[in-house]
Amino acid sequence: MGRALDALRASGLTSRLPSDVSVSREIENSWRRSIAVAADRSGEFRYVNQFDADSMLLRAAGPVLDRWQDRLADTKLVLFVADRSGQIVDRRATDTAPETLYDRYSCAVGFDFGEDTIGTNGLGAPLASKRPLLVRGEEHYHQRLDIFTCAGAPIIHPFLFRPMGAFALASKAERARDLQPLLLSMAAEIAEQIRERVESMVSSRDLALTLSNLKRRSPRHPVIVLDQDSVMANVRGLAIMSPEVHASLWEQLCAHQWTAENPVADIDSPLIKGRVTARRLDLGDGPAFSIEVEPVPSVSRRCGAEPTPTGDDAAAGNSPMRHSDRIGVAARIDAAVRTGSIVALVGPQGSGKATAALEWVEKNCGFGAALVLDAAVADDQQGSFYATVRSALVDHPYVVIRHAEYLATDVYRRLHAFLDAFVDEPRVATGDLGRLILTVDRGRADGDLVEIVEASAEIIEVAGLAQCREAIPELVREILDGLGGEGVRFSSPAMQALLRWEWPGNISELRRLLTQLSSEHPGELIELEDLPDRMLSVGRNLTKMQELERDAIVQALAQAGGNRSSAAELLGIGRTTLYRKMRALGIAQSERLRF
Repeated sequence: MGRALDALRASGLTSRLPSDVSVSREIENSWRRSIAVAADRSGEFRYVNQFDADSMLLRAAGPVLDRWQDRLADTKLVLFVADRSGQIVDRRATDTAPETLYDRYSCAVGFDFGEDTIGTNGLGAPLASKRPLLVRGEEHYHQRLDIFTCAGAPIIHPFLFRPMGAFALASKAERARDLQPLLLSMAAEIAEQIRERVESMVSSRDLALTLSNLKRRSPRHPVIVLDQDSVMANVRGLAIMSPEVHASLWEQLCAHQWTAENPVADIDSPLIKGRVTARRLDLGDGPAFSIEVEPVPSVSRRCGAEPTPTGDDAAAGNSPMRHSDRIGVAARIDAAVRTGSIVALVGPQGSGKATAALEWVEKNCGFGAALVLDAAVADDQQGSFYATVRSALVDHPYVVIRHAEYLATDVYRRLHAFLDAFVDEPRVATGDLGRLILTVDRGRADGDLVEIVEASAEIIEVAGLAQCREAIPELVREILDGLGGEGVRFSSPAMQALLRWEWPGNISELRRLLTQLSSEHPGELIELEDLPDRMLSVGRNLTKMQELERDAIVQALAQAGGNRSSAAELLGIGRTTLYRKMRALGIAQSERLRF
């Protein structure tokens, strides 16, 4: 058996086992996964000893292990529980003698028995395959474990349907021969009993409250339960959910500072109208949240609320919730134009300053009310640009100068003096002199000009896109609508990647990305793998197991020449499972063919 494994390691994942070797398909698949991640076959075991002694897994497993430890007294079997990373978190011996033996072989609490670390074994392999498995003697990948026989089974979370740990029974190989037919069924039964206790504990705590709300409050309020990968909701909750809403909520909820004393908080979500109350849930398998939405009562027009546009106004796009509102600029322009003749929007390049200014003018004065001039392409050798702006201010309610950082300080002083002279002077024919709105790219402007502008104009700081991430989902939809990207939408993992990206090019970068994606994937769902490579792993806090799993998949794809079906076969998993893992782990197209 050991020679067969060595031969497989030497010949590579694409080779077949010798015809005279008889192992189960599950063991062969585990061997191949172990080879793919370069698991250690002969080195020292890794001592981690980092786990929560009060975790739900251990609280659920404790009474089950107590009962079976007594029931199996004098059998010399040893009971193990591992967390979902493969780290041993509990061990029970049915006889005092075996404990010393297992200590000698590092089969003790705190040691890492993940399949990606030491290869095929009775704890790591069931976690990776999500099914019970019997590992006999030399079927173990690590040479030091070949004196043992081990039967293990995954402990599947009752509501999230993924392994939260594993249980295993172990014995010296020669003693286990007569017990082998029973070991696997016993291990599966004990793992199921632990799962049932987890279900009981979860149901009696937060999930019971949530499920009660889903039923009791369904006629009144939307109620949603979500984790990073899934959503459960009542009918009203389903009506407001989308991949964009899930991604935005998830990022907000994870960023909130939750404490045991304050597990409930109000969340200000830009994508949900109403008061959003969130509760962090203890489901025993990572963060999850329950959300209830209390709709905001309609506001009377007597309170100054603007009506929702209908008919021609709606068709024209004159909605009060435009790009400028979402980045928080519109209200500040409102205030600035009342107090000064010059308004300057200052911010990083590509942050949407000109778009915000033009949207504000269009919303308040109608389409075409502003004349747009670009100082970056102006020729001012004969003072022509100054004359052009002065003439425009006489003929237009608003003049927007883009890239005002290219203005000569003398031109700006003359414009300011001209406007100053007419602040309270009504024009003879058509009313007041026009207002001047500048957009200034911070970092490119001359220091003297910035100092003069700040002293004489109403300054509005426009943040970069990374500082107003909550606006991204709606900006995406608005830009796609403007591009004619009907049907293009983002999966929740893809939207989460957009929310985590730093956006050095700000809204301009977002627009370029959406233009490219809508052209390459017209009317399609944008998945994580469709995004540029640079965006895929930003902000991902991968566990050690996830990092190793990611490396194994990349290596298998490389060996399969990018063929995902072949790679899935090499890894011993289904093709659909491989697709899902690739998306979740941020494996890009280029990585599939990198080697």
